Amino acid sequence: MRQDDSYYIRRFARITREAQIDALVRALRISPEQADIVLKKVIAEMKRQETLLSLAHQKREITEQEAKRIKEIKLLCIRKNTATARKEGRVHRLVRTKLFAEIDDLRKRNISWRKISEYVKKVYRHQIPYQTLHRVYSQLRKELFFEDD
Repeated sequence: MRQDDSYYIRRFARITREAQIDALVRALRISPEQADIVLKKVIAEMKRQETLLSLAHQKREITEQEAKRIKEIKLLCIRKNTATARKEGRVHRLVRTKLFAEIDDLRKRNISWRKISEYVKKVYRHQIPYQTLHRVYSQLRKELFFEDD
């Protein structure tokens, strides 16, 4: 970019948005709507360039540990944005809606998982393996009470 180009860029940045649109309409011979779109794209690109420049300056001051932490956060954001919600299973829904309070009460009375499974089979007529009951109950308990078993 020539020196005189930067002068015009700074000068263009100082004028009002309407004047900028008018200048684009006259220079490019486009409609005001198209000029507004072009202006938005130019502004977005300029902001992106400024962000990249500031990050480049900051990168020099980041330690290796901070860089690893930033990378982890970026990966978590990517996973969160690309993750698809899984459909809740039949057993999970049954335990969450009907059995959770009962299982919680039985566990407080020190009833084994095998006996709880037999109880569910007898009372609710659902045969659920005790390992599955334990796993689903533990997951729900962690979600509800934020525990780290």
